[in-house]
Amino acid sequence: MRSIEVLKENPLTDNELDFEEVIGFVIMASTNLGIAESYWQHLVREMVLVVEKTDSMNAEETYFNPGYVKDGLMSLSKWTVAKAKLSHPIDRKEKLSLMGDDRLSDVFVTEKQAVGNMILAAKKLNFLHEQIKALEMEIHYLLITTESEQALDVFLDFIEE
Repeated sequence: MRSIEVLKENPLTDNELDFEEVIGFVIMASTNLGIAESYWQHLVREMVLVVEKTDSMNAEETYFNPGYVKDGLMSLSKWTVAKAKLSHPIDRKEKLSLMGDDRLSDVFVTEKQAVGNMILAAKKLNFLHEQIKALEMEIHYLLITTESEQALDVFLDFIEE
């Protein structure tokens, strides 16, 4: 996890990002945090579904007010069930139908909306509060320190796998 001071000094902005780049940043953050590949594949898949259905203002509101619930026994049991469902990787056909053929190339979100969409998707998949917070911070750090082209390359590599 990255220094909180760096994140505070460089808050997320309203700069727009191509959603393909956002997915690249999420993949990079997940990999950096050691999240299992099949889990982050499902997170990415859910993010695509969320961005298609969610109003941009709702995504931004989620960034400002994530509505985390303290992880307790119920959260842990939901995560245990979710892990079993997430243990299978996304197949290439589904990946291409959701994200291939430049389907996402016309989708743009702000940095705040990108994180908000990730939070919505992670909550939908029953990720734990600590996991979501770690992802949020790592994505934020990568947005500050990594070129968008590198994130786009990560997305393109993911699609071509």
